[in-house]
Amino acid sequence: MSRGYALLHQATKGFRDPAMMDTFTPTAASCACCQRAWDEVEDPGVAMEYQYSAGYAFESVCTTCYTPRLPATAMLGVEKLARGGKPVGGKLGMLAGSGGVITPSGELHLALPQGWIDKFKDGELGRLGRLHRCGAIALLLKLHSDGALANSHKGFVFIENWGRKADTLMGQWRASFSLSEVWCLSDQGAEPLDLAAMIDVARLVHAEGLAKKAVTPAFWRPIVQAAQGRRHDASLQKWTEALVDPMTLLAALPVDPHSRMRLTPVMRELIPLIEEGAL
Repeated sequence: MSRGYALLHQATKGFRDPAMMDTFTPTAASCACCQRAWDEVEDPGVAMEYQYSAGYAFESVCTTCYTPRLPATAMLGVEKLARGGKPVGGKLGMLAGSGGVITPSGELHLALPQGWIDKFKDGELGRLGRLHRCGAIALLLKLHSDGALANSHKGFVFIENWGRKADTLMGQWRASFSLSEVWCLSDQGAEPLDLAAMIDVARLVHAEGLAKKAVTPAFWRPIVQAAQGRRHDASLQKWTEALVDPMTLLAALPVDPHSRMRLTPVMRELIPLIEEGAL
């Protein structure tokens, strides 16, 4: 797990402006967020004070776990103007609905809707061309196609949704080392996805002329129900009979039931890429 934190720390060095970081030497045994001992974190023995909300106790958090909470005016840009016209910097931990990828070389790329790109285009990441108008999975595959993940065995980080709950996001932060087991990080936790198998499935349904059906929940319902432990043999039989080559498609499905339960949303990202010739 530490590799993921190390990559985040490397990728966000410019976010941690010393002038804005009120650090101290912690007395707690470990970071309240990632639970790592202070001699294991990226800035050993250095903490920042964090309060989840009013009424909660103040906690000691390592600088890496605190990074998504930092206003990043230089790196991202201005999120809004406060009273009196004072600029408020954007925060990674407040980009709900947006994702990102940290490459093995420690470069941060963000997958954002157009509104966020317009807002942050003049920040450092915008000037570096690391803001992308696409979904998180599409960004991951674009970087993979461009060779930015060539050293994936050294680890990369896939953020499916930055969300608004940095505590949960950072508490389960981790690196991925293969498209066959991509850890999808969000403010709901971390979940593995066999993206390599999903790509094979998307190509097969597209080849069978089922692209439009494969982006609907109804098409995958028998498979998802079986993955949830609610197998319905009659539905499965009907599903296989509607396919030209059901055995090939069944064999291509990811083994992990958690991945199978995500077939519909993942196909919605993959199939357009196939139709565009980008995958």
